[in-house]
Amino acid sequence: MVTSYARLLGLGELAGYEISEEQTGAVPGEPPKRGGVARMSSFGEGIQMTLLQLGALVSTVANGGTLYYLQYPRTAEEKENFEPRIKRALQIAALLPDVRDGMLAAVLHGTARRSFVSDGEEESGKTGTCSDAGSRLGWFVSFAGQEGRKIVLVILVRGHSRIVRGPMAAGIAGRIYRRLHAENYFAEQSIKTGG
Repeated sequence: MVTSYARLLGLGELAGYEISEEQTGAVPGEPPKRGGVARMSSFGEGIQMTLLQLGALVSTVANGGTLYYLQYPRTAEEKENFEPRIKRALQIAALLPDVRDGMLAAVLHGTARRSFVSDGEEESGKTGTCSDAGSRLGWFVSFAGQEGRKIVLVILVRGHSRIVRGPMAAGIAGRIYRRLHAENYFAEQSIKTGG
């Protein structure tokens, strides 16, 4: 069941549309022998995902259930003619309020509080810490604006120090969000989109 939902949400397949540098990641076909489904779903054992996949997954949470192909327009013509490409629409809208509330709580009270900007700003996110081939990984994935959902941000840090953890990645995201707010990025986006 975990594997089928992971695949439905885009893990184990390319997230991008014709992005040649992208890798597919991996989702195991069966739970790990040591720890079973709990180990796979709680710790991600056997799951390998790219930052693009994680960003696409959280974008799906933020936008209400549409999994888009991520695109990387490289020329002026590609930027001018940009069209969103839907990979699949998921019927998960009824489940998302709880997920979003949990992500907001992580920023307000949990391991992601270093990304907090200020009252009235609603960046929501999730941290994670794991190891890979002897190094530590700390990651943070988030979206800004509960209503506008204007940006998804994924931060990954790698190192051998014990400070490399999800909260460290959340702190980096917080600096980015504070800079975007200082430059009125979100206000400008609202004016451009009419939202």
